[in-house]
Amino acid sequence: MDALISVLPDWLQQVNGWEMLAVLLGLAYLLLAMRESIWCWYAAFLSTLIYLFLFRDVGLLMESGLQVYYLAMAVYGWWHWKSADAAPGQGLEVQTWPLAHHLRAIALVLVLAGVSGTLLSQVSYAEWPYLDSFTTWGSVLTTWMVARKLLENWLYWFVIDSVSLCLYLDRGLYLPALLFALYLLIVVFGFLNGNVIFMNKMQAPLPKALAELFRHWQLDGEAGVPQVEAVFSAGHSNRNFLVRQGAQRFVVRLPEGEGRRLGIDREVERRVLELAERIGLGAPVLYCDPQRGTLVTSWLESRPLRVEGVAADQVIDRLAGALRKLHAEELDVPVLNIVDRIRGYARDVQSDDSRNWPRARRWLSSARQVLEQYRFARWRDVLCHNDLVAQNILDVDGRIHFIDWEYAARGDPYFDLATLAEDNGFERLDRSRLLLAYGEFGDAASERLYRARVLYRLLSVLWYLMRYRGANDEWLPALARQEQALETLLRNGVED
Repeated sequence: MDALISVLPDWLQQVNGWEMLAVLLGLAYLLLAMRESIWCWYAAFLSTLIYLFLFRDVGLLMESGLQVYYLAMAVYGWWHWKSADAAPGQGLEVQTWPLAHHLRAIALVLVLAGVSGTLLSQVSYAEWPYLDSFTTWGSVLTTWMVARKLLENWLYWFVIDSVSLCLYLDRGLYLPALLFALYLLIVVFGFLNGNVIFMNKMQAPLPKALAELFRHWQLDGEAGVPQVEAVFSAGHSNRNFLVRQGAQRFVVRLPEGEGRRLGIDREVERRVLELAERIGLGAPVLYCDPQRGTLVTSWLESRPLRVEGVAADQVIDRLAGALRKLHAEELDVPVLNIVDRIRGYARDVQSDDSRNWPRARRWLSSARQVLEQYRFARWRDVLCHNDLVAQNILDVDGRIHFIDWEYAARGDPYFDLATLAEDNGFERLDRSRLLLAYGEFGDAASERLYRARVLYRLLSVLWYLMRYRGANDEWLPALARQEQALETLLRNGVED
């Protein structure tokens, strides 16, 4: 650090314009990312592109090569933010690794750094080849840890940024060195204040809530104390925990404050899930306490189902087949009228959030014709999932499974089709394929699907307005995407 301070007066003489621009873009990335602005990825891409050539020119070849990885991550991040309609924070939010995982990860980084460092020292002009390799492979691993929301990524970054700081000072890259000194401060602050406080907040209710459950229920035949492996993001209706006991993993769903308000009934969810398991579409129910709102299901080892590429048509056919199977089942559960649910959400926004009520009223007025058409239309009520967003559809050993059944009820099958089509970004040909595979076709079917798509987007807008309530800005990007999609639907009509 003394070396860094000693050269500060000479910055303007030693630093070139590209180096300064890269640092400014790096800082812009941090500021924009904290505001959840998609423009952060443009800043990251340009900053990384400049660093790629800067590091190459000073002989840090592995650092230069690492920038190619960061370029790809910037493109992926931009695409992911651009295309995602899901709420921020959905999915796995916080995880920690056991010590054995860390030891294996560190050993892998050291082995890769040793191999690549040896190669660089023999065939290139690289400076500090082993340290250069260590920061490169460590950054690759730690970037993946960030994507997986592993808490320990802060500690890894502290080590990597410290080594990088020394490398940059040695090669005369003083502004990047200053930037990494700033990163070190952010890492320390983030770990000691941000993440620790956040984890305490997330896990404060855990001992009481889960201890109460485990006092009167545990997995049969499994020894050991149940341990929480991960906390899934909390929503209006559920708070979910991934728990391991012995060799088994399961998901505990505990009630969040506003489940009843959103029409959640845990007993209905249990009955629907048990049926879904029988027909091969859901996870086994291990325990349910409707009075406390607790539901425990088996953990499904799975991967997200992707509707893309050359196999998209086959995946659409499989999805249509799964929906036909679900909609053919008989179960005595309440009927859900989507228009009534929309009006219920609208009343809540009107009574609880006067600031956002004009915004909600504008969308209700814009969709009034579709609402009236749907209100007086005749549709058969069948057993529906009613929340078939992309993250609720899994591929389990080549078989389709649905999760998060809390909104399941008898209702219009076209709403399931519409949710599936909209959240997966189906184009017109994809929607036609879906209808045909489901067994519906013609102009009447397309018109019904269009109306259901509008209602799905309108319901989503009102859901986000309820969630937002003026408290903070974290929901605004997702709300804006839903509003843009609804506006496009209403403007283009059924021909969209």
